[in-house]
Amino acid sequence: MKLRSRSTSVDRGPTKREKYVIPRGVLDIDWQTLFTVAAHRHSGTDEQEALQRVQSLWGTSRATIICQSVRSGLDLLLESLNWRPGSQILMSAATIPQMARVVIEHGLVPVPIDVDRETLAPDLDQLRARITLESKAILIAHLFGSRLNLSELAGIAQLNKLSLWEDVAQGFAADRFPGDDHADVSLFSFGMIKAQTALGAAILRFRDPAVAQRCEEIQLQWPEQPPHHFRQRLWKAVVLKFLTWHPVYSLLIGTAASLGTDYDRLLSQSVRGFDATQLFVQLRRRPCRAMIDLLHNRLAHPARHWMEQKTKLAGRYDELLPVPVRVGSQASFPARWVLPIVSRDPQRLQIRLVRLGFDATRRASQLSVVAAPDDHPQWTATRTHTWLENLLFLPLHPALRDSHIRTIAETIHDIES
Repeated sequence: MKLRSRSTSVDRGPTKREKYVIPRGVLDIDWQTLFTVAAHRHSGTDEQEALQRVQSLWGTSRATIICQSVRSGLDLLLESLNWRPGSQILMSAATIPQMARVVIEHGLVPVPIDVDRETLAPDLDQLRARITLESKAILIAHLFGSRLNLSELAGIAQLNKLSLWEDVAQGFAADRFPGDDHADVSLFSFGMIKAQTALGAAILRFRDPAVAQRCEEIQLQWPEQPPHHFRQRLWKAVVLKFLTWHPVYSLLIGTAASLGTDYDRLLSQSVRGFDATQLFVQLRRRPCRAMIDLLHNRLAHPARHWMEQKTKLAGRYDELLPVPVRVGSQASFPARWVLPIVSRDPQRLQIRLVRLGFDATRRASQLSVVAAPDDHPQWTATRTHTWLENLLFLPLHPALRDSHIRTIAETIHDIES
């Protein structure tokens, strides 16, 4: 379907602004669940029994453990394996920076592998070329709700005697997906902005039960997450959910503008789980009982209506957006929970959309590019950097109507043409 194109020689701004600004999204948790958590008093079951209740819901014959976050889980995994310093972990070049930081903390070397913008899959030729005698594992991230087929990667891993791990933090769609059977370890996140959020928590699934056992033994030596830290997350979630009611959100943006505050940065910082200055103190904690019980509640009562609505909205965007801006056009998406595009001028496009009343953002994801190792400076991920630095995330919010999506698509055609 063609949309009318307008001259972009002058950025005229909006022709018609929405009454309220439509936010970028909403948390995937309802008010009833939040209030239930607020009134939470855990049952008389002990910690191990509570963990087993969650594990029984995951529906897999493989060993699983529950952590405070995926980063905590990776930290546990690397601690349990105790590989020689200087060993290499081949990683999807697009990942959150703290994942690479965890690898470095263990004396290991993250090696970036370029990610193709259309398939969101790693460059397998580059992967093969960067395998060395020091390589120990491949860590692949499923990005933006996509889900990769790991069969070819598994063949490469097996041929080179490497472990294969999958980071499913962005690939989980609240659909009971237990992990790819080709993976030796699968890491799932239930963080603040994720599908079926438990305001934190992660599940790790292992092929080798002995590795899972070692991870569990290490985690038992960690202190429990202070319950008041979880309650702080809870009240933060309550505030964020209230703010994403679009009349209130409009007031927030107007107030921030009058005070000269960058509301986009403020919101992005508010959903981050850990303080970078105290990262490992915070990571090395067992999940508290309230978090475990909330995770059990979310798994026992899965709700996919909002995920399905987002996926439907994303499908309408796909029908109207110009092909050159699309990300993951050849990827498999079981569901869509974020909608990134690549723009020639993402800052200008963001400003135009916000003026029209649509909260596009460049900060919906903390993704960055893994740096080349010091001893192999040529092992860069320049192709990933090229598209990642030009990302803009479009709103996926219940208030969006078809007319809104058409207006957003027209504006994108205007800027990109």
